[in-house]
Amino acid sequence: MSEKRTQLFEAWKKCQKIQLDYLNEHLGIFYPDVVEMCRRAFESGLDICTCTECIMNKVAHAIDLAVLDPRSQTKDVIKACNLAKKYKMASVCVYPIDVLFTKMLLRESDVKVSTVIGFPFGNQLTDIKCEEAKRAIADGAEELDMVMSMGRFIDAPGLGILLDIQRVVHTAGGIPVKVIIETGNWSSCGIIKASKMVEEAGGAFVKTCTGFGPRGVEVEDIELIKEAVKLPIKASGGIKTRQQAEFYLEQGCSRLGIGLSSIEKILKETKQPR
Repeated sequence: MSEKRTQLFEAWKKCQKIQLDYLNEHLGIFYPDVVEMCRRAFESGLDICTCTECIMNKVAHAIDLAVLDPRSQTKDVIKACNLAKKYKMASVCVYPIDVLFTKMLLRESDVKVSTVIGFPFGNQLTDIKCEEAKRAIADGAEELDMVMSMGRFIDAPGLGILLDIQRVVHTAGGIPVKVIIETGNWSSCGIIKASKMVEEAGGAFVKTCTGFGPRGVEVEDIELIKEAVKLPIKASGGIKTRQQAEFYLEQGCSRLGIGLSSIEKILKETKQPR
């Protein structure tokens, strides 16, 4: 091997070692099997960058990829579906108007179609929410993300909220209903009370935020929900980096709601370890 090629090889090997050290330091606790795979690749003289895609796959299986920007266009739905299929994400979450089209795009894949009900503030009549759910399911929705009535919870956090959720759950007929409680609106007591209502009403998940509220998810929200109920948790709102996604999974969340613009950044971070 010429001296120049030897120098290039040594420089490449040094870069690989830097990437491996980074992965071990930041991800070794969460994904030891992936880091071990990268270590073996390094020792064999292979490029470990291809192995880091495995990390994204582990996160991706928990992601509901959201296309809920009010300015979203058809091209955004197509892009989201292509990414979700490529990385085997849990679902693509779209507005009800896009459910039928999304179902067509995701045919012959394991990625589910999810949609929002009563979005984003939950203050529609319960009858309207039920009709919205019924139509979405007819169009092909396989999961529903329903927003709890914010105004009703403030006025009288009791029977009205419970019946609102129960009726949508009943309408869904076995389709999972993730209930968004918008944690940023409430005190600790409010988050606990809302979570217990979701469980009592038959909700499948407690979901933290819509992305249209006063803030996104915070770790305290997850701790309070876990204290209150045994339901799966969907962390949503403000998850914009790979580290945040991994953190909320490590905290015990079963699903992550991540927007299309954020997922592109997360994918880029995964491909280029710092």
